Amino acid sequence: MMKLSICTVFIVTLALALAATPDMYWPWPGEPTLADVEYFNRTADAQFVIEAIKAGVDQDFVIKLAHLGSMRSRKQRLQILETLKELHSIDIVKEYLDRGVFDSDVGVLNRALFLPRAEFLAREVRWAIDGIGTDENTLTDIFCCLDPKEVAYTDIEKAYERLYEEGNLSDDVSKDVSGPYESLLSGLMRTRNNITNATKAQLIAYTYFETDTNTSQILKMEEQYKSFFSLSSYDEIRQTSRYFHSGYHVTLLCYLSQITTYSNYGYFTINYWWLYFAGENFRDLVLSTIHYSSDKIGYYTDLIAKGFKQRDFRRLIRAVAIRADFDLEKVKFRYIKEHSLKENLVKAVMSYHRRTGPSDRIVLDYVRLLLIKILCGNRDPSREIELIQLKDKSKRIKAEAEKLTKAQAKSAGVRNSKDDARYEDPLSLDADKERELSLNEKARKLYPERGGDAYKPGWFDVVFKGEGREGLDKMKCEMKVWKVVQNSYLVRLLLDALKSSGCEVDLRRHNSCEVCDVSVTGGYDPTLNQVVICQNTARYKGIIQGALTHELIHMFDNCRHKLDFKNMQHLACTEIRAANLAHCSYMSGVTDGSVSFGSIKEQHQECVKDRAVRSVLAVRDVSSEEAREVVDSVFERCYNDLEPFGRRIRRNSN
Repeated sequence: MMKLSICTVFIVTLALALAATPDMYWPWPGEPTLADVEYFNRTADAQFVIEAIKAGVDQDFVIKLAHLGSMRSRKQRLQILETLKELHSIDIVKEYLDRGVFDSDVGVLNRALFLPRAEFLAREVRWAIDGIGTDENTLTDIFCCLDPKEVAYTDIEKAYERLYEEGNLSDDVSKDVSGPYESLLSGLMRTRNNITNATKAQLIAYTYFETDTNTSQILKMEEQYKSFFSLSSYDEIRQTSRYFHSGYHVTLLCYLSQITTYSNYGYFTINYWWLYFAGENFRDLVLSTIHYSSDKIGYYTDLIAKGFKQRDFRRLIRAVAIRADFDLEKVKFRYIKEHSLKENLVKAVMSYHRRTGPSDRIVLDYVRLLLIKILCGNRDPSREIELIQLKDKSKRIKAEAEKLTKAQAKSAGVRNSKDDARYEDPLSLDADKERELSLNEKARKLYPERGGDAYKPGWFDVVFKGEGREGLDKMKCEMKVWKVVQNSYLVRLLLDALKSSGCEVDLRRHNSCEVCDVSVTGGYDPTLNQVVICQNTARYKGIIQGALTHELIHMFDNCRHKLDFKNMQHLACTEIRAANLAHCSYMSGVTDGSVSFGSIKEQHQECVKDRAVRSVLAVRDVSSEEAREVVDSVFERCYNDLEPFGRRIRRNSN
C-alpha cells in the first residue's frame, strides 16, 4: 500500500509539473502539428477559396489562403485543390501560385503548404540560383537532407525540368557554385540507396577520418568526402559516426566541427587542413549531412535556431512548414529542452524582428501569426484561446495596413508635377535619360578622367602638395598593381574565377590607374569593363589589394549575372558581396566604428550592411533610408553567396 501511494504521489506530481510548464505543447510526440481535423468539409473550404478569388487576387487573397492551409493537414489541403479542379475547374497551383503576388514571405508559406513537396523544393532551388547572388544556405538545406522516404531527388529533378523547360537541375546549380562545394553538392544530387553496410561504416570511421598529421593525403580528401557522403545511406553515415565515437570518444559531428573552428589550434590534422581550405560552404554541407543522418530532430531544431539568429525568415518558413507534416512536435520539445523551459518556438516567433519598411513589416506580422498557428497545431481545443488572441492581433495589423494605404494615397495626391514625372512613369524615356545623366554626373565627379577630362593641378597643388607628377605616379601605381596580382592569393583566385567564367582579364586592357576624388580608392566601370585604381589615394600595397579585390568582385558578378548597375537592387547586391568577401573582418568593423563588441555573427552582418549602404550612397543620389531599405531587401541571398571564395575572409588572411 505504501509503495502504491508513493507511486501515485510521484505520478500526480509529475503530471502537475508538466501541466504547469508554460507553453510546452508536446502532447503528441513524433507527430505532425497539422493533423486531419474532424470537422473538415472539402466543398466548403473550396467555396471559401472561390469567394477569396472573387474579392481579388491580391495580398489579402494570399493571406486568406495561408490561413486556410495552416488549419488543415497535408492530405486535406490536397483534397481542397482536387475539389477546386473538379467542381470549379480552377487549378490553384498552375493559375495562381506562379503569380508575383506570391513572391512575398506569405506566398512562400503558401507554396510550402499547397505545392507537392518535390515541386516546392524545385522552386526554392530556382529561387536560390536565379538572378544576382546565390543563396548557398538554401542549396545546403535542400540537398544535404533528401530522405528517400519523404522526397526523392529524381522527383525534384523532374519537377524542375517540368517547370523550367530549358533548365537542367544539376547543370544550373553547378554553374552558380564552384570548387569543393560544387563537387560535393553534385555528388549529393542523386537518389540515395537505403542499403547499410556495417563493415564498410566501421572501416570508413577508422580510415577516412583518422586523426594523424600525414599531409600527403590532403589531395585525396575531396574524392573521399564526395564518395562517402553521396554514396552512403543516411543510416550508414549514422553508424559510421557511432563507430567513430566508440574509437575516438568523440562524435564525428563534434570532431569535424572542432577541427574546422578557427580558434581551435589543437586539431591540426588532415581533416583540419582539408576542410578549412575547402571553405565555409563546404564545411556547412558536410556538417549538415552528418547532423541530419545522426539526429534528424536535432538538425531541424538547429536549422530553425539558425533562421532566428541569422534573421533568415525564408529558411525559418521552409523548415516549420515542411516539418509540420512530419515531426514538428518533437522539434518543438527539443527546442524547449535546449533553450530552457522559459523559451519555446511560439515565443521565439512572436519576439522575432527584422528591419523592414512599414508595408513589409505588416506582411512580416502576418507571417508570424501564421507560423504560430502552425506551431500550435489544429487539434487541441484548449488552444482556441491563443487563436482568438491571434485573431485580435490580426485585426490590429489589418487596421494598421489600411491606415498605411490611406497615408500613401494621401501623399501621392499632393505630389507636384515634377514628382509625378518621376513616380507615375518611372520607365519613361525622359525618366531614364534624367537618371542616366545624374549617374554620369556623379561618376564624373568621382572619376574625372572617365569623362575624358585630364587632371590639371593648380600652381598651389604643384608647389605645396608635390603634385604635377601624374605620369610618374601612374607608372608606380601600375607596378604596384602588377606586384599585388603576382603575390595576392585572393586576387589570383578572382582572376582564375573570371577566366573559368569566360571573362579572362588582361591587366593592360581591364585595369587603369587614374586620379580620382579623395573619397574613393577605386571603382568599376561596367561600360568599359575596367577596374579603376586611384593612384592618388591607393598608394600602399594593402590599400591596392583591398580596392582591387573589391572591384574584381564587381567584375565577377557582372560576368556571371550581366548586372544592370542602374538597378538599385543589383548595385546593392554586388556591394553586399564585396563588403562580405573582401572587407568586413570583425576587428576592422570595430576599428571603423560600424560594429561593437558583442555577437560576432550579428555584428559582421551589420558591418556588411553599413559598408554596402555607404558604397551605394557614394554613387547614387538617394537618402540613407532609401539605401538601407534596398540593401535590406536583397541582403539574405547576397550575403549567403560566397562565390568564388567559398568563405568569408578573416583580417590579414591570404
